[in-house]
Amino acid sequence: MRLHCVLFFLFISNLQFGQTNSLLWEIKHPQTDQLSYVFGTIHLIPESHFFISDSLHHCLNIVDEIYFEINLDELNDISTWSSFINKLFMPNGVLLSQLTSPKDFNLITEKMKQANIPLYMFNRIKPMFLSILLETSNLDVSEKDSFQTMASYEFELSRIAKQNGTRISGLETIDFQVSLFDSISLEEQAQLLVSSLSDNKQESLNIDLYEIYSNQDLEKLTELLFSDSTHQNYNHLLLDKRNKKWIEQILSNSRKKSCVYAVGAGHLPGENGILNLLVQNGFILRPMENF
Repeated sequence: MRLHCVLFFLFISNLQFGQTNSLLWEIKHPQTDQLSYVFGTIHLIPESHFFISDSLHHCLNIVDEIYFEINLDELNDISTWSSFINKLFMPNGVLLSQLTSPKDFNLITEKMKQANIPLYMFNRIKPMFLSILLETSNLDVSEKDSFQTMASYEFELSRIAKQNGTRISGLETIDFQVSLFDSISLEEQAQLLVSSLSDNKQESLNIDLYEIYSNQDLEKLTELLFSDSTHQNYNHLLLDKRNKKWIEQILSNSRKKSCVYAVGAGHLPGENGILNLLVQNGFILRPMENF
């Protein structure tokens, strides 16, 4: 479960703003009168936990531009998908069965059967993408026979932006995100996949995750997902470096326009989190009430 969340939500790091439960922050640099906003998303969540507050609606209605981690319009580009699909598969005919023990591969095979993913497909896919695929296929089921419709903050915010005629942009490209995974060896990816599938607490962790997110408690969210040290080696790669690049864009944008930055909530807290980096760069931060 924890590996799935690292890949799907990219949530990591220790909280520096623990006294305030908020996922929506007003940010302002002293050298400009422009106001912008940072909102921590969760990429998929049951509709029973999904809502958009009046405060967030207000921000979406008044800004010049909305930035997501990637520009969602890329997902509608056939050429982007063609390039992405080619990068899903391991090079040189490498198979997942060659990267794992027979026992571990049997575990993976059983999980794939439950997710209706055929052997010819998953045996060739890079393990980290396989983790994302598994997480996506399992997120709509909280109990064995209980289906929950899932909602996406990114797609809903994008819909509102288009309805308002607000421009949509991305802080990075799909190709860049793919390159992050490619910097981790296939052997390490396979080990992480097996480790996550061996965790029997997935269902309860999913439920806790949604409750904690709905309560806007970044500190508990961080504790839940990263109480172990399994993924500490990937903090710098998956979050820290990306956050610092994003801050450069926010600094540049803040002088010209008002924006909402909607990114995975795990990017907000921590010494190298967006909130702390904004403060270090002179921004004044204010948590927004009513979510």
